Amino acid sequence: MTAPAPARVLTRRQLEVLRLAANGNTSAEIGQRLFVTRDTVNGVLRYAYRALGVTDRAHAVAVALRLGLIGLDEIRLPEPLAPSRALAASVAAELRSGARGEPGGVQRGAGGHGAERAGFAGEVRR
Repeated sequence: MTAPAPARVLTRRQLEVLRLAANGNTSAEIGQRLFVTRDTVNGVLRYAYRALGVTDRAHAVAVALRLGLIGLDEIRLPEPLAPSRALAASVAAELRSGARGEPGGVQRGAGGHGAERAGFAGEVRR
C-alpha cells in the first residue's frame, strides 16, 4: 500500500496553523492572528494530529517537516540563534561544495562521535 500524497494529508487551514505553531506561537497567539478562538486553533491542531498519526505539537511539526509539508526555511530562528546572512551563505556554500572536516581540528573516530583522538600516553592530538 502506498502512502498518501503529502499535499493531501492536511487541509490548508491545518497547515497554516501548524506552520504558526512550528514558529513558537501559542494557540492564543495563532487565534489572534487568524481571528479565531484558542479553542478553534486547538481543534484544528487535534484534527491535524490525527491526520499525521501523532499526539502532540512537537511530533506533528517533526512529521510535517519529514513529509515536506513544512520547509525548514519556513521556520524562523529566535534572534540569539539566527545566523548572520554572511555566515548562513558561507555555510550553505560549504555544504554545497561537499567540504569535509571538523571545526577546530576535531577528528571523528570510527564510532562517528566528535571525540578527539588520543595519542601515546593519553596526549590529545588535534
